[in-house]
Amino acid sequence: MVGTRHKRVWHDVTNADQERIQIRFDGGREAEFMHSDIAAARKPKWYLLGTEGAITGRWRDVTAHIPDPDLYFERTDIPATEMPPELRIYRRNTNGGTDLIHPDIPSREPYAFHRNLADHLLTEEPLAAPLTDSVNVVTILEAAVRSMEKGGSVELVNG
Repeated sequence: MVGTRHKRVWHDVTNADQERIQIRFDGGREAEFMHSDIAAARKPKWYLLGTEGAITGRWRDVTAHIPDPDLYFERTDIPATEMPPELRIYRRNTNGGTDLIHPDIPSREPYAFHRNLADHLLTEEPLAAPLTDSVNVVTILEAAVRSMEKGGSVELVNG
């Protein structure tokens, strides 16, 4: 895994302007994460490539208009970070082209995380997000920081 970061614009804050983490897994699979506070254009929220096709999650900017007796309506902008992505699935077809599918996102169950946590504590239901997943993420982030501090050195991650 390799991590790099840049600090060229926002010198009055402690975080980097842009960070990139590149991971190569056993078997050759790869993942890349990039966060930028200086990019002029927004990348997809996420972008998955596979041997059979690809899936993208695009940011969605949403404006809600709430009825207001004095103003007729009040405009509320919902941040894209709070909205589910617009999904697009690209699959190769037998003609050598690509089919585009716009799948529906399943409805969210209100407070599902909190309900799962309470059920885990009360009935020992398995956690939907087990602790080992969080430990693995922190391990990767710590290795990325070590790599960034060494100018983009290759760091090995066990786990």
